[in-house]
Amino acid sequence: MTDQKARETLEAEWWERWWKTGYSWAALTNHSLGHELFEGRKKGLSGEASLQEYWRRDPETGKRRTDEEMWQAAELIKTPDGMLWHRAHVPLKWQDGSDAKEAWDDANKQKLANILSLRLTKARQDALKKNLSEPNLDHRAQFSGVVLPDLFRLSGIGLQADDMLPVSLVIADAWIGNFFASDLIFESDADFSYSFISGLAGFSGAEFKGKASFREVIFGNFVSFAGAHFRDEVWLNSAIMLGPASFQKTQFFGAAYFTSTSLRGTAAFRQAVFHNSANFNSVNFEEFVDFSNSHYKKIVSFSDSNFASQVFFDETIFEGLVFLNHTSFEDKVSFSATKFCQEGYFRGSKFKDSVSFSNIQAWGNGSYAWSGAFYGASASAGILSFEDSVPPPFAAFDGLHLAGDALLAFDDDGEKSLDAAFDHQTSLLTEPLKKDRDVDKGAAALDYPRFLGKLAGGCRVFKNYFDSRGDRERAQRFFRLELQARMKSGEVGRLERSVFWGYRIFSNYGASIGRPLAWLGCSFPVFAMLYWIIGAVWFSPISSQITPNAEPYPIQSISEVSDRFVKRDFYAIETRPMLGALSFSAHRTFPFGAWDVKAEDKDNNMRKLLLGDGEGAANFTVRVLATVQSIFSLAMIFLSGLAIRRRFKMD
Repeated sequence: MTDQKARETLEAEWWERWWKTGYSWAALTNHSLGHELFEGRKKGLSGEASLQEYWRRDPETGKRRTDEEMWQAAELIKTPDGMLWHRAHVPLKWQDGSDAKEAWDDANKQKLANILSLRLTKARQDALKKNLSEPNLDHRAQFSGVVLPDLFRLSGIGLQADDMLPVSLVIADAWIGNFFASDLIFESDADFSYSFISGLAGFSGAEFKGKASFREVIFGNFVSFAGAHFRDEVWLNSAIMLGPASFQKTQFFGAAYFTSTSLRGTAAFRQAVFHNSANFNSVNFEEFVDFSNSHYKKIVSFSDSNFASQVFFDETIFEGLVFLNHTSFEDKVSFSATKFCQEGYFRGSKFKDSVSFSNIQAWGNGSYAWSGAFYGASASAGILSFEDSVPPPFAAFDGLHLAGDALLAFDDDGEKSLDAAFDHQTSLLTEPLKKDRDVDKGAAALDYPRFLGKLAGGCRVFKNYFDSRGDRERAQRFFRLELQARMKSGEVGRLERSVFWGYRIFSNYGASIGRPLAWLGCSFPVFAMLYWIIGAVWFSPISSQITPNAEPYPIQSISEVSDRFVKRDFYAIETRPMLGALSFSAHRTFPFGAWDVKAEDKDNNMRKLLLGDGEGAANFTVRVLATVQSIFSLAMIFLSGLAIRRRFKMD
């Protein structure tokens, strides 16, 4: 469907609803004054309860006129079928398709302009008098349902730039060709709900001191609120903007509602300031939209919205929470140099092209900022970039799905910088546990393992991504961080935590080649020393003239061992037993080579002494130690080989 057909369809649907609502002279009795959004069903100052009574009242004299008097004043028009219509409500075409107001000449159009201008002028004068006890007309302009095919310019009633309009203006359900109210001050409420502004709509520089409603308004062409000030709430929800829309430098002091609005042309919110909450949920942006340099001082939400073209949030300031959950980005999106003062959420969002989070220096100010912010989000193409930013908060990416040709880019300052970022994030989690108040501590203690799980999940996303790209080195870095987070959390039991602890101590989670070898080298003399001590405690001293059949002489007490150390007369002081202990330890450390060097004669070496002779307890102790040493040695060799395989990407 083309844009023109879409406009024609919208126009036909609008007129269908307008006819069903009914704005003939008789049907005006069914319409109350004011609007339920602002004031409910209130009567006018002279007791007017319906729109028909409002139009009956003479704006100059306040007299209630009859149908005949209104006919004479040329305010009523009779159709060929005899139905009466007020001149302001005559449609463009009758229901049978014949021309109505669309075929009016300039004289008829001028009569309509005079009627509206007179009422608006009188309402303004009454409001300025501030003497509402007089039986004057209601100071509200009740223009609901009017059809104005040409230009409607408020300056036509004598208003100039920065003039005040203290009139409660209601132009709901109206058809307007072009509307201009630039630089005016709306002292009271303004309601344009359900209207169709076919041409240009100009509100640039206007100030709305009361509530403003543009709910379900259809803007058929360019609409501008550039530089406007909304002092109170403003509703633009479910509006349709067929042409370009400008909100540049607009100030929103009250809550702003854009829910379910459709912007089919380009939209500009550059340097707009939202002092209160802003709701852009379920908005459809069909063309380029620019939020650059805008400022959101409270919570803002773009959840469930669709950006069909490029969108820029460059240098935007989000002081409050920002929600972009389940938002679809069909084209490029940029958050370059954006300032996130609190948490931001992109849960379930879809990024179908490049996304830039470059040059961001802060990611929220809370301990748990951004945790799970991208949970369920997916990136299918383009680059998800965090270049020139501080290290991304890893917990934010728990549950992020990177598929297809999606690329992930961020500054890599090396392993030490990555570890520092991880340590910083884990330290933030422990801060609430250090507070004095027990209530805070209790809540933090419950949250702590959950957020550590998020941190582990985020690291897992990075690990899987780099592993799929063949970047094993960086994948190993994040795998190591994932294990650290899991070890700190309550997710794992004591046994698994012990395994993680050993894995970290002995091999830096499989990342180090030299650390296992260093542990292996250190274990060799340690076990040799143990074997040497066992020989000193359990076996008799051996002199340099030892004979093959020498009987062992067991030591009776520890004090005797001490005495022998002092007297330096037991066998371990001699060189050959020391070499035997080292030989035996080397054989258990490296069981693949000929390390069984003879320490003494061919019939009495250290192995025979430790494993052949002696008490049963001594033999058992030695065998247990030897088994432990062999297992430990093989484990260290395996861990070193595993690190070599990962380092050199061997499959």
